[in-house]
Amino acid sequence: SSPQHAAVRPGSAAPEPGGVRAGALPGHQTMWAASTAASSLCSTPGRGVPVTQYVAMKPAPLASKLDQDLEKLEGVDMESMDNEDNQEFSISAEDVDGMDLDLDGDVYGAGIFSIVCDTTEIISHNDVDQLAFCTNWSRLSFTVLSLCINYVIQFALLYCAWVYLVTPAVRNIQLIYGKFHAEVFENDGAFNRTKWATWLDDDRHALCNLPFTNGYPAVFIILSLWWMTILFEFRKTYKLLRNIIMVRPTRNLDHQLKHDDDGRARRILALVKPIRWALYVTICGGKLLISVQLAITGTVWLCASADYSELLLNSVALEFIILVDETIFNAMFPEVMKDNLRKAKLFICMDTSIAPERRRLTRELREGLAYYLFIVLFVWFYLGAGQDLPLIGVLPGYMNDASCPEYWRKMSMPVCGWEKRGNCFPFGQQGMVTCTQLPDGRLDCPHGAIVNASGFYTHG
Repeated sequence: SSPQHAAVRPGSAAPEPGGVRAGALPGHQTMWAASTAASSLCSTPGRGVPVTQYVAMKPAPLASKLDQDLEKLEGVDMESMDNEDNQEFSISAEDVDGMDLDLDGDVYGAGIFSIVCDTTEIISHNDVDQLAFCTNWSRLSFTVLSLCINYVIQFALLYCAWVYLVTPAVRNIQLIYGKFHAEVFENDGAFNRTKWATWLDDDRHALCNLPFTNGYPAVFIILSLWWMTILFEFRKTYKLLRNIIMVRPTRNLDHQLKHDDDGRARRILALVKPIRWALYVTICGGKLLISVQLAITGTVWLCASADYSELLLNSVALEFIILVDETIFNAMFPEVMKDNLRKAKLFICMDTSIAPERRRLTRELREGLAYYLFIVLFVWFYLGAGQDLPLIGVLPGYMNDASCPEYWRKMSMPVCGWEKRGNCFPFGQQGMVTCTQLPDGRLDCPHGAIVNASGFYTHG
């Protein structure tokens, strides 16, 4: 192919990304220019170089690419415009390499659909979807209002959780640990068993029920699950941002959407710069800020739980905050909008051949293993040296000296074992026994006696 095949006649306008002027080039040169425009719709993955330039750099494996493009465009129809000089080829998404993606069924997916479709209808004054402009305004306003309500609720819940739940919980656990050091240890840091044996039962119960000090495996597992949840939110935000970036650019609002026969917008093919940046700020930016605040609030809150029941309830409460966007969408959005969103697609430019898919799978498997390693190392670091970090530390300087194995051995011993089913709960005083406190603080009780908050009881 010679360079003059792609040259534009002097004085003619440069081709738009979505089409090539038919009158700008004579004969077969027009088809070459159309092929160039079709190839330029998407950039080579990972480079940002138009496909035609990529062919020029690597002619051997891709020598027949332009011929294939010509075959695709042999039957392209020209659309009649108001001005005959403005006739252009309509190059659809099928002429370029890419794939359709579903929009998420939440407030954010509805926001993308409405911001793109309704804004296009309103600004272009082209009622393609056959809805009145007031209806487009109403749908756009409702969606933006729902986005704002979603952000207000999530940020308000996280703020209230931090002020009224997280920081008091951190203060409580620090007071318990500080009282333990002050009343059970000597001035030189030596542990006093006598003081521990005579320490108030309520204080001992509060200390020994702290998951952070007596349930390291449980806290480690729940924190790891929480960070998997946060990682999923971060990856969703990154994937959404990447998909928006991979939608081809255009300067013409009319090239953004592809409508079906009844005028409904079914595919988002391209984005103008103002709408693209509106999606970056209102959708991706808001999701990212919420994910960061969730990560900090949830991590500290779970570590500062007063007991195991609070640990589980706090994790459920955090999941409730995450689901606010889906709750608003399912409860408040009209069924017609939900149906439109289910049918809408976002077209992104990418190589869909088998080889890139295989490489992408291999890369994502490596990333999955790296995520596992990152979460394990991060949780291990946070529960150790990370406690000295400002803002997110729960017990700075924790010395691993507040475990209560003897307490939990006694608390986990049943009052009535399987071998004592006949006489587990005697009447009157016959079940009471007397224990003697030894000089070292230990209790000498008859065989089979156990201790609880009410006193000393025996199995029989």
